[in-house]
Amino acid sequence: RDEAAKLMEEFNSMGFKAAMLTGDTVEAGTFVAQTLGIQEELCHFAMTPDQKREWVSTREAEGRHVLMVGDGINDATALAVAHVGVAIGETGAALAAQSA
Repeated sequence: RDEAAKLMEEFNSMGFKAAMLTGDTVEAGTFVAQTLGIQEELCHFAMTPDQKREWVSTREAEGRHVLMVGDGINDATALAVAHVGVAIGETGAALAAQSA
């Protein structure tokens, strides 16, 4: 989405660090990360839903505030444990309503 790149620029200008947690392969995920300007070392590919949840939980336990954006069923548990969970898209919105 065109607006995603603009949003990432705004987040970066405010000093936020973006990480990408995806179930996609390295090849597919790398294209998205490069398009959005996400640093390679902050990209995590082929993650299961449990691995995403654990990644978010670990950062929250360290005292960090995580804003998780997800668009599908594989993001639901990570969205639920994040300080702020943003569900996008039709599937994401339905998940957000269920977990509220």
